[in-house]
Amino acid sequence: MGIVMPSRYRPLYVIYGFLVHFFSTFYFPIGFTMILFTLPDDVNVGNLLTSLQVTFDVYGGSAKIIVMIFVLEKLRATHVLTQRLDKRCRASDEIAELQQMVRFGKKVVIFYLTIFFCYSASTFLSSFSSGYPPYSLYFPFLKWRRSHTEFIIASFFEFLIMDFACLQQTVNDGYPIIYINMLRCHMKILQFRVEKLGTNPTLTKAEQLTELKLCNKDHQLLIE
Repeated sequence: MGIVMPSRYRPLYVIYGFLVHFFSTFYFPIGFTMILFTLPDDVNVGNLLTSLQVTFDVYGGSAKIIVMIFVLEKLRATHVLTQRLDKRCRASDEIAELQQMVRFGKKVVIFYLTIFFCYSASTFLSSFSSGYPPYSLYFPFLKWRRSHTEFIIASFFEFLIMDFACLQQTVNDGYPIIYINMLRCHMKILQFRVEKLGTNPTLTKAEQLTELKLCNKDHQLLIE
């Protein structure tokens, strides 16, 4: 999504990230707002209502992404802590919990992507077949009423921007659910470890004390 810098192809990723955020995060709300000031006499009411409906969601989605960018360092710090907790998982029941957490996260992402992309695709197909762009966004150098070619370009351009916005919205809506489930998973794993304390006869008292201290450290990491 143009936020996390990869180790390879950094220049290309910078260009990609700039284009994604310029059009989806910043220009998308502006384009919807400009619709109100560039209405033609033969405006399609249904198309206009669709655009107004999406305008509020677009502003909200852009605001969430901007806030996430400002707290990105804290999110990265959280990722480091969870990696430390993941490395502590060696027992079969603990690994099973981690695998279940990963499967749940994938289901959440697929669920939101399916909903948003179905909306984007259905809106595009319905408007395109009716002879109108999906949202009639304002583009300074592109007038979809001038020619059929510009109509096609504008329609697919709007569809592409909306798809990136759908990806952003998936992050906005899916991340809190996945994050809370991740905390719940590690709390449950910590509960497993606490319940096992003192039950392994092969461990010495010093080793059992070490296990207790490690559980305390895990609890501190979860609090952080």
